[in-house]
Amino acid sequence: MPGTLQHRNIMRCHGRFEDTTNVYLVLELMQKRDLYKRLQEQKAFSEADAARYIAGVVAALRYLHSRHVIHRDLKPEHLRLGMDGEVKISGFKWAVFARPPEQRRHTLCGTLDYLPPEMLKSASKGKDDDAYTSKVDLWNLGVLVYEFLVGEAPFKDLPTVTQKRIERLDFKVPGSVGGEAGDLILKLLVLDPDKRLSLDEVQKHPWITKYAASEADKSTIQDWELVE
Repeated sequence: MPGTLQHRNIMRCHGRFEDTTNVYLVLELMQKRDLYKRLQEQKAFSEADAARYIAGVVAALRYLHSRHVIHRDLKPEHLRLGMDGEVKISGFKWAVFARPPEQRRHTLCGTLDYLPPEMLKSASKGKDDDAYTSKVDLWNLGVLVYEFLVGEAPFKDLPTVTQKRIERLDFKVPGSVGGEAGDLILKLLVLDPDKRLSLDEVQKHPWITKYAASEADKSTIQDWELVE
């Protein structure tokens, strides 16, 4: 799938080959480490850096969703920095093409700390009414904003406890997080997927425009160039 996607904020796949036992991907060279290792070193990102990274992720998601691709596993380990410091999404193992009207999905996939409540519900019931959509990526985005600023995921706990905390929306935004960033987190980590901010609304959110307007502008221009 990555080979068909061309965007400033998505790691490029230049080709693939295989032998009798393995498939090999030729990926874009990334000189800098993933954001997970960077976050471990810094403990938390500044609001300016976090907003710039999130703006890049939002741009990539707008592009992916316009092509009916749901990533389903956004986390710091799947975010790399390009040669110019721009964030790039990788880790497309769980990504899926989901064209309407069959966009809704039931598969439980991704990483526990980042799983959205509707995915947990869908996996347990398996009914069409409980299927999830691309809005799972918006939940992941909210978890990323929190983790970038706090240093750990909002529902991090023992595995069985983490799932219950996600289902109850059991988390608090620490006082160390600024008001605008906290507002964005609270408007993304919402149990009802239909009440989460859209990607367009996130891009225009005061926290993004305050710290990362130039990053958002660059990505918006490329979105228009690449949308078919």
